[in-house]
Amino acid sequence: WTDEPEPRNVALASLGAMATGASRDAKDFAGAYGAGLTIDGQFGERWIAEGPELMITLARPERIRRVVFSSDRPRGLTENHALTVFVGDYRIETSVD
Repeated sequence: WTDEPEPRNVALASLGAMATGASRDAKDFAGAYGAGLTIDGQFGERWIAEGPELMITLARPERIRRVVFSSDRPRGLTENHALTVFVGDYRIETSVD
């Protein structure tokens, strides 16, 4: 989210962001678990990682105030539901190149 009076989620694919990261492969449905699901703005389908890295490239340089990880923003699932399992460790790196 940007550092502005009205913050914007600039990590959305609809705003030109791109996500890359190794994913599990569904033989009958290419891209079913792809990294692009992390920034599609939808809930339901999810990235199933096959590696430890996810890289999100923004469409242009931005001043970021906060990063939010969420698999159930509407809070419609119980805490122990399988879809609420989430990352435990992460590192945020930035670069303008």
